[in-house]
Amino acid sequence: MVELTLVEQQVALDQPGKLQCGDETLDCTVLQFSRKGAQVRLEGELKEADEVFLLIEGFGQLSCRVMDSDGDYADLRFQ
Repeated sequence: MVELTLVEQQVALDQPGKLQCGDETLDCTVLQFSRKGAQVRLEGELKEADEVFLLIEGFGQLSCRVMDSDGDYADLRFQ
């Protein structure tokens, strides 16, 4: 029997983006991107929200949740 292993690939980026959180939009830089989520560096304070949208030129609008936030960095999980 053949055993398959799925490897999650992350791509390092330095791409400008925006996080839409309710009525507020924050500028950010997308540092890492995968099929499951992204890590961003924030250019402002992120407010708590159940759902946020990551906007990246060329990708469109991606629905996500904030999994972890520490200072200027946030880990996002796509929904």
